[in-house]
Amino acid sequence: YNKQNPESSSANFSIGFVAPIDEAEDSYAVGRLVQILGGDANSRLFKRVSQEMGLAYGIGSSYIAQNNAGTINVGGSVQATEAEKALDATFHEMDNLKNELVDSDELARINRNAIYGLAKHFETNEGHVGAIEVKWDRGLTPELHLQKMDAVTPEMVREAANKYFPTSRADGKYVLLLRDPLKE
Repeated sequence: YNKQNPESSSANFSIGFVAPIDEAEDSYAVGRLVQILGGDANSRLFKRVSQEMGLAYGIGSSYIAQNNAGTINVGGSVQATEAEKALDATFHEMDNLKNELVDSDELARINRNAIYGLAKHFETNEGHVGAIEVKWDRGLTPELHLQKMDAVTPEMVREAANKYFPTSRADGKYVLLLRDPLKE
């Protein structure tokens, strides 16, 4: 809460919804979907809601699929007076991914970044141990993991969006937390 200028106060929001666990066949498509939505500075949310509309100080999404629980989280920090606009824009971007195919170049960029991240992770002892653990537990080798990542198509991403993203802001299964100091 900004006491000197309440209109400049920040609000934080978090939207969470159910997603597949990491062993599900469509978990790779969901991983790509979440990365495209809000995974980095090239994401849909960052470009549209933060840069173009100027509604978010920071915004992103993440996918957690371990320990037999899968969740997608979308959240950000926004100007409190613009929180509803930012939420509407966020749901609009999710709707776009449900209705349009992602560009194959965009998907290729996400895959390149993921392959780089995986290679970098394997340079660590933790990465080696993790690879051994996943091989023993699930029979998943790094090569098979890369093949499954590469096999994701724009159609699979759209299908995952339709399966896991909320139907709409007004009608869908999700949890929304909005910490707005102007309303508390």
